[in-house]
Formats: sequence, C-alpha cells, structure tokens
Amino acid sequence: MRLYLYFVGLLIIIYPFYVNMLISSESSLQHQQQLDNFTNNTSAHWKVDLSKRKNFSDTVTYQGAVWPLARNFEVYKVGSSQVGATVYNSDGLVVKLGDKAIGDEGMKAYHFNKWYWEIDSTDEKLQSLIEERKTQRSSNTQQQCDDTKSYFSFLQRDQDSFQHIAFETLPKISLSCDYLSNNVDQDTPVVILVNSLLQQELIQEVCPALDNNRFEIYDSYASSCYIYVPTWKQYPPNKNDPLQMGMTQRGIMKPLGSSSASTTAKAYNQNHNKTVVYLSRGTNGKRSVKNEAKVLDIIRSLGFKVEVPRLQNNWKIDRQIIETADIIVGPHGGALSNMIFAQPGTKIVEFLPLVKLRRRAENSRPCYFGLALSLGLDYEALEPTNSEPFDFDKPMIMDEDKVKRLFQTMVGM
Repeated sequence: MRLYLYFVGLLIIIYPFYVNMLISSESSLQHQQQLDNFTNNTSAHWKVDLSKRKNFSDTVTYQGAVWPLARNFEVYKVGSSQVGATVYNSDGLVVKLGDKAIGDEGMKAYHFNKWYWEIDSTDEKLQSLIEERKTQRSSNTQQQCDDTKSYFSFLQRDQDSFQHIAFETLPKISLSCDYLSNNVDQDTPVVILVNSLLQQELIQEVCPALDNNRFEIYDSYASSCYIYVPTWKQYPPNKNDPLQMGMTQRGIMKPLGSSSASTTAKAYNQNHNKTVVYLSRGTNGKRSVKNEAKVLDIIRSLGFKVEVPRLQNNWKIDRQIIETADIIVGPHGGALSNMIFAQPGTKIVEFLPLVKLRRRAENSRPCYFGLALSLGLDYEALEPTNSEPFDFDKPMIMDEDKVKRLFQTMVGM
C-alpha cells in the first residue's frame, strides 16, 4: 500500500512537468514551422529563373567534388495593407502580425532560410514584438501600417563586413538592380534597407542608378505595409545538402575593375611579365602561410611580377592594386573578397583544402570559390600539406612543388 501511494504521489508531482514538456515541444515545433513556412508555401512576388541563363547548372563540380547551386533568385513580399510587417533585428528577421480581417490571428516570423538563425533564441524577442505591435494597433485604428513607403531588405548577419557583403549581398543586387531602379510599386517609394554604410556604398558600386536617398541604414526598427526580401532558392530543396554561402551561379555579376585600369595594365603587360597580387596573412596567425617566403620566391622564379600589398581595409584604396592583377593569390580569408575589383579574365588561387573538406562532408567554406564563380573568374584551390585534419585557426604550410606546377601552367597565359 505504501509503495502504491508512493507511485501515486510521484505521478502527481511529475505529471504537470510532463504536460508542460509536451506543450513546450508542440509550441517549439509550431514556432519552427512558422519560421520556415513563408518561402515554402508562398509564391515569389518576383523572380529570376537562373536556369534560363547561359552556362546554368544545378551543381558545380571541381576536381570531382560537387556543390549545389541556386536555381532561382526570388523576391518575397511580406505584409498586407492592413497590418504590414516589421524587420525586427539586424539579422533580417521579418515578422508579420495576423490579420483579423482575413481570419489570420497568428503572428509569423520569417527568417528566409538563413544559415545562422537560432530558433530558440527568438521566443522572448518575438513575444515582446507581439505586445508592441498589439499596442500600436489598438492606439491607431485609422492606419494599421505605414503605407508611405515599402522596404527592400538586404539585412543579414555580418553585412557590416566587407567579405560577407561581397559574396552575400552583391550577387543579389546584381540581379535586382534593374528591378530596384524601376521601383517595385510605382505608387509607393521603395526604401533599400541595409546594415551599414559600407553595404550601401558597395551596393551602389554594382548599381550606380541607386541614389543615397533610396537607402536607410537599419537602427533598431523598420516597419511598413510591405517588406520585400530577396533570397536564393534551390530546387528541389535539399536539407541534407543546402546551398552554402556564396554558391549562386556562374557569371551573374561583373567584376568591378575599372576600364582605365584595365587598359593601363594591358599596355604594361604587353612588354612586361604578368602581375601576381599575393594577399598575405603573415606567417604566424590563423591561416597564415609559414613558408610564404619560399612560395613567393617560386612564383618570382617563373617570371611573374609579385606584389604583396599592405591592404588598408579601405576598398576605395585597396581596389587600385587589385585592378592591376592578372592572378590573385592568397590563403583563405577576407582579403580574397577584393577579387570583386579584378579585371575580367583574372585568375584566383586560394590556399585551402577545398576538395578534401567537401568529400569529407565537412564545412569546406566555399564562399570565395562561389564568389569567383559569380564573377566568372577562373579559380584554383591549392591544398596545404598540413590538412590532416585542417584547422582554420592555425597556420598552414604549402606544398612548394604543387605551387610550382600550378604556376608553370600560367606562364604565358
């Protein structure tokens, strides 16, 4: 009898926790579905079918390794003329409160399949936003949302970082430049929402038709009746092998090297050796090259002119040396994103065990491979000797024979 009473008492204690666990689990599942359901269940407002472009492929193969590529570039329209939508944070979360007029009571949050989104961290923020939006709605019955403008959001994590802007924002603006230049809704100005002035400036380099007054740098809140969000789509979607950063399609944007620099460089190179711009990370830091001096000596011995610039982290200055390059070389790192300022026909050589990492189903970080692909530039990856396993946070040692063999193929190119 005592044992029976013990188990009954234990059940009474445990049962509420069990019920709460089930409710929490169900709520979490619904939350996740809400975060994922917009692009899955809604037709794009506007899209570019990349499969109709020259040289389209669903995948790219390099040295036997295969990566998926985007099939569509799509722009989604979130909101309604009654309740609108809100960009809630600088990572690009878009939230829409339910519209009672159409029987939609729920709040939905859309992260557009961005790789970094942590679902569990949003609950408190979303609940706060719901209460804020409800307060706004009750205090303003005449106008439920701001219909004086719409937003086109390029908000995304790390878009105050040059390299992330280069391989995440710039391919998108290259495909949406004409769309934005002609506006989205003729009756409503479309404001381009960005994370930083740097992001704005680089967007304007790709799309000069966009004046300063078209932009707004996100502070803490942006809300209107409609928010447009661009995204890449893979068809069919593959959760086991989704699109990786920078992997879009070949030749969807043009290198930004100036025509005057190209003319000068061509005139120079008719009578001189080809120029290699080597982007150094030193010899002791993460992904630095410990035998860098020997690597550079090998390249020089083959007749190349080698420039090792000290980049200023100022793209308006740094582009001047990049524009003179016939070959851009360096270990995996942000400096390689300067290839956006290369001339057409420039070759890119990255020190990275790209293929080995991909075949092992590890994070191969193909962003610069993808950026070169987007720019229509030829790309080569050279594997370090110390890649078993490869540590992105440690120095590397390059195989000097492989370096020599690769650059021998580029002599007289």
